[in-house]
Amino acid sequence: MKLQESIAIKFPINDRAKKINDSNNCTNFKLEFDQNSNLLSQRKSEETLAVEKKTNNFTIISNMFELEKKNLEIFLQVQERNTQIQELQSQFEQLKINQEQQIRQQNQEKDELLQNISQLEYQCEQQKKYIKQIPMMQVEVKEWKDRFLNLNKLFHQSQEVLFRIEAESQTSQRRIQKHKF
Repeated sequence: MKLQESIAIKFPINDRAKKINDSNNCTNFKLEFDQNSNLLSQRKSEETLAVEKKTNNFTIISNMFELEKKNLEIFLQVQERNTQIQELQSQFEQLKINQEQQIRQQNQEKDELLQNISQLEYQCEQQKKYIKQIPMMQVEVKEWKDRFLNLNKLFHQSQEVLFRIEAESQTSQRRIQKHKF
């Protein structure tokens, strides 16, 4: 209060009212200016935020596009790998089938070879028996040969005797026939 009294004492009321009015006008102007300035700043800030949001949205959309592009690339790579895996599985199955066929064929050849080996072993055993029998058979052959030679000699001797006897018989018969006449 003392301040108001001292102001009232120094300045007459009309001057005071005028100055208060001017002061109020100045304050009002400052308030309006500040409000306008605040509104402009707020609008600029909102516009800046809108531009930043648009920029952020563009960046997000651009990032999403890049991610979708990478996702598509990865998806295509996965499909390519799956195709490669299927091809490899197919090749593996074909190799497995070929190996099974080769194994069957080799087993069949092995069985045939084992059978041939068995036959050859049997023949070998037979030959061993024959080889073991050769000395005995040679002895037997020699005995038969000797017998044959003896029998042949005996046969020839007998034939000679028979021829002599026949010749003598014929001679005797001729003599007898000559005497009869």
